[in-house]
Amino acid sequence: MNEPLKSDPGNRNEGDRGFQIAGMPLWAIAFLVLTAVVALVTAHYRLMDGDDLLEVWCDRVGSLGQLLRIQRTAPLVIDPFLYHGLTFAGIQLFGVRPFFLRLPSLLGFLVMQVCLFHFVRRIASVRAAVFALAFPLITGGFIYTTQIRPYGVLLGFFGLAMLSWQTATRREEHRTAALVVLALSIAAAVNSQYYGVLLMLPLCAGEAVRAWERRRLDVPMLLSMGAGIAGMVFVLPFLRSEEHTSNSSHITISY
Repeated sequence: MNEPLKSDPGNRNEGDRGFQIAGMPLWAIAFLVLTAVVALVTAHYRLMDGDDLLEVWCDRVGSLGQLLRIQRTAPLVIDPFLYHGLTFAGIQLFGVRPFFLRLPSLLGFLVMQVCLFHFVRRIASVRAAVFALAFPLITGGFIYTTQIRPYGVLLGFFGLAMLSWQTATRREEHRTAALVVLALSIAAAVNSQYYGVLLMLPLCAGEAVRAWERRRLDVPMLLSMGAGIAGMVFVLPFLRSEEHTSNSSHITISY
């Protein structure tokens, strides 16, 4: 039986007494600021590449209805509709300005870093949590902060799902909000990019381990995960058209 959510006494001596923002010490905030500054400067000077141009060309249409019609009949970019709608909104608000169109990717990456910090902080030390937050800066994933593509946004939803799952596993009561966020994060992930379904692998593995340890299933958790993956229903109307387009078109589709 799970214990109620509580902090680890052994970790309270590391960074808990200093000034914090949203439960994060200043040096964790410093890494977030560094991420944002480097990404924004890079985004300001980086030219749009082929994938960026294809995304903008696809989403630079007159209305959301027209974009929906294109994605259902002859899509140029094979992604679920959620990110296309997000890019369309950005173009309507700011025009074709790469700096602003790349902001969702940066925000998603930052959300992922914050979620990593809190996830690791609950099971290890502050230093380990700050390392987990900072480590993505030196990985290939950092390039997603400067792309007009859904991968940075996808990482943000992965982080939210991971953290909300952990929160729900550490509570027996008062976890409705965590379960709702888990379901919404999974649904948003699979509707941002098809790789979002991979999120179910670690979640299902984690639940299998919990079920073995507890000798019973966590039904509310399974219902939440099921509701999230059921969000695939919003992807289905686009799958057939995208399969047809990828098989018949001479346009090179870049993932």
